[in-house]
Amino acid sequence: MQGRFFATGPPEPGPFPGIVDILGAGGGLLEYRASLLAGKGFAVMALAYYNYEDLPKSLENLHLEYFEEAVNYLLNHPQVKGPGVGLLGISKGGELCLSMASLLKGITAAVIINGSVVRVGGNLHYKGSGPFPGIIDIFGIGGGLLEYRASLLAGHGFATLALAYYDFNDLPKKFDVIHLEYFEEAVCYMLQHAQIKGPCIGLLGISLGADICLSMASFLKNISATVSINGSGFSGDRVIHYKDSNIPPLGHDLRRVKVAFSGLLDIVDVRNDIVGGCENPCMIPIEKAQGPILFIVGQDDHNRRSEFYAQIASERLQAHGKEKPQIISYPGAGHFIEPPYFPMCPASLQTFLDKPVMWGGEPRAHSKAQVDAWKQIITFFTKHLGPSPKL
Repeated sequence: MQGRFFATGPPEPGPFPGIVDILGAGGGLLEYRASLLAGKGFAVMALAYYNYEDLPKSLENLHLEYFEEAVNYLLNHPQVKGPGVGLLGISKGGELCLSMASLLKGITAAVIINGSVVRVGGNLHYKGSGPFPGIIDIFGIGGGLLEYRASLLAGHGFATLALAYYDFNDLPKKFDVIHLEYFEEAVCYMLQHAQIKGPCIGLLGISLGADICLSMASFLKNISATVSINGSGFSGDRVIHYKDSNIPPLGHDLRRVKVAFSGLLDIVDVRNDIVGGCENPCMIPIEKAQGPILFIVGQDDHNRRSEFYAQIASERLQAHGKEKPQIISYPGAGHFIEPPYFPMCPASLQTFLDKPVMWGGEPRAHSKAQVDAWKQIITFFTKHLGPSPKL
């Protein structure tokens, strides 16, 4: 174990509350934060975990037993007041602290600064004293981590995990296969979190994120409510994989790209035709979902024909003996139906084509749709996840 122990001395005799302090991916041993905490009456172990003295030079093989040794060191130190210790981590250190808090004994508190969730890329938002109904929030093909919607949901009493799945921190820069095991890990994390009121959680996704949410609801357990904003219910351009199951990609034909008068590309018709309708092998088996699904669609979506796809999804559910799902369709609304009063995004660079494309939407109608859709989402989750504690 490599680190340095700090504790205030006379005239402040111990023992003191103990903290393990872990910095980010830069490596080495940084002691300034531990020293400052010691000045506030804490006994602090500034812990290095790579690229320091005889520690490994890379992050490839980190073993939690190493960090357990630091916890045990503090718990057995005469200057540390047990029975537990706290953790403080930033960035990669925050990820490690979450792993420690989840798997090791003797941890009574953890503070995470801009960290991610174990191997999952994301941040958990909650407000007030819980436990709260839990939601996983997933965005579309742009990648990265977007947290504003999760933050707004937290303001309504939902503990929300804003989940990244590529092009964020150490996640892949691109992805060709949707591995649901990664998203299952996020579900398990939520269900084990002390601030989550189980036994189930909800899912909220837009565009590709919506299709991932529909896949999660279909294959994973403990999902009781799913909201799809302009999803398709199909595998799109990527294989959806879970254990022994693979849903082949529907694919596309770029010869169907149209050029609008503005010069922007219109890609609404590029996806391949749905041969076989609701029984097409590229369709997500949403009939396996345990809880209800709310489809929110924009009739002027120029990314995909979302209203048509929602009707196909409804046909599939009813063909398999399930109830007709709730579909809320907004005339004049485009693809990016955001929370209320967010600016409309009529066009932008599309990462797959690396060219500017149109997303659709008429400003007045789209703005009104965003206000109403947000109310519908909050009502739906409150109904199926249970009321939140009063904030």
